Amino acid sequence: MSFNYSSKGVQMDNGFSPAPAGVYNCIIRSITEKTTKNGDPMVSAKCEIDQTGEWLGTVFFHNVTFIGNDEQGKPRKGAGMALNFLKHIGEPWEGDFEVSPDNWVRKTFRAMLKVEKDLKGTPRNQIAYLIDPSVVSDEVPF
Repeated sequence: MSFNYSSKGVQMDNGFSPAPAGVYNCIIRSITEKTTKNGDPMVSAKCEIDQTGEWLGTVFFHNVTFIGNDEQGKPRKGAGMALNFLKHIGEPWEGDFEVSPDNWVRKTFRAMLKVEKDLKGTPRNQIAYLIDPSVVSDEVPF
């Protein structure tokens, strides 16, 4: 099928606008398992804002890296970040446990999202911090 179209005055964009910084209910839609350059396991979670309103369905990605210990057996910097995420999505996070990323799909969490530019300069949503699920206010918990 052929048709005529005028693009005069139309601004080309990538069809993606991040949500403004704020507190949102979020859901994990899919996961991809990866390995970092250092050999650490990493899970890339495709997340969406999961609440009514203009930003419902806005997609963002969150990478969770399971950082191992150093040569002396001590946890490396940032190792606790994965545990924090697991705790907030209701997955095992204490002691010895099996990480099952497939179980993360459809898990919900509450987070303060920020807007940061990616390496190409495109604004994207990122998790600034996770909010305890018992906090029901839209206010920042300070």
